[in-house]
Amino acid sequence: MDDIGDMVQEPYYLRNNQNTSIDIFAAKLDFSKSLESRLKIDIGTKYSNVSTDNVTTFESKQEGVWTEETNRSNSFNYDEEVLAGYAMLSKTLGKFNVQAGLRVEHTLSTGNSITLDQIVDRKYTDFFPSLNISHTVGEKHNLSYSYSRRLNRPDYDDLNPFVEFLDLYTFEKGNPFLNPQYADAFGVNYGFGNNFFISANYSYTRDAITQVIEQISEENLSFQTIQNLDNQESISLTFSMPKVWTEWYTTRLSATSFYNEFKSVIPSGILDNKNLAYQLYLCNNFTLPNDWSLEVTGNYRSPMTYGIIEIVSQYSFDLGLSRSILKGKGNLKIGIDDIFKTRRDGGGVFQDDINLTVDNSYDSRRAKVSFSYKFGNQKVKAARKRSTATEDETNRIGA
Repeated sequence: MDDIGDMVQEPYYLRNNQNTSIDIFAAKLDFSKSLESRLKIDIGTKYSNVSTDNVTTFESKQEGVWTEETNRSNSFNYDEEVLAGYAMLSKTLGKFNVQAGLRVEHTLSTGNSITLDQIVDRKYTDFFPSLNISHTVGEKHNLSYSYSRRLNRPDYDDLNPFVEFLDLYTFEKGNPFLNPQYADAFGVNYGFGNNFFISANYSYTRDAITQVIEQISEENLSFQTIQNLDNQESISLTFSMPKVWTEWYTTRLSATSFYNEFKSVIPSGILDNKNLAYQLYLCNNFTLPNDWSLEVTGNYRSPMTYGIIEIVSQYSFDLGLSRSILKGKGNLKIGIDDIFKTRRDGGGVFQDDINLTVDNSYDSRRAKVSFSYKFGNQKVKAARKRSTATEDETNRIGA
């Protein structure tokens, strides 16, 4: 319809039905041993197998009859096996604590787009060393230094070549040819007692997995997909400081400045984006009568560029109330996210012949109530936690 209500184009009806099944199997074995001379050894192995089957069918309505759009429907299967082993040594040398580790992963994966007759087989073995050294200087100064090589695999949805339409001229699709991204990360941390903390980090990422916007100019079509960029460099500096003002009022303040640089050849041209941005976080905690606690937090993130996308600034305020009940075994929480409904996503892509502006408004203001209760013996020792050199495993298989 135009401004005066006249029909300028016939309605276009499109619907789709997507069925996805995911089968996950995972098993792991860990062993830990403390030896003499304050030496500790951790070793372990893990195996995971994931199979996903995805079928989507598109239909358009023509003269009142729904007809399958075979050029848009698709069937995609993905299978992945990962066998990993790790060894970690921890040793105390005077005021120094040293932790060194090595993780090895062997991966087999097959992505099969049945409709497009595309099969992507991968087989690779990777090594991920890590090193962490921490020590004290005097009574109140703490320093630590870290290095790790990290791996992030693509999400299963990102590998799926299915097309999802936002409208007739805009859609998004996955990329079955995505490679994992590898990052070398270095960090230095300083703490002054429990009063002040500084963290500086640098990382260099190869095959960085990033959202990009592509355009088919002659057809007035634009679409979002995921691609590997050649490299990404990131530098960040974080200051954080807790402060106890009174017995009933404390604050936590943190400020982070981060610099990102992206360089790559992309379908629309050459990407060479650099950006310095910052983020502020302030949390206020109040102790109220009758054992209630009130928490008010505020966030602000400056405008920034990530990959090909320019992102506008964002800010929000959250509020939460909590109280311990039932002799400490129960906890009641009441909260409101984004009180003033200011959390909006927006930005755009202005690269070569692409000129795209996005303004995304959604219902970000939410009220929530939660209750938790602890059963059994509260003095049982907590399960041991272990940090490894890879980050994506837990998110991908839920283990």
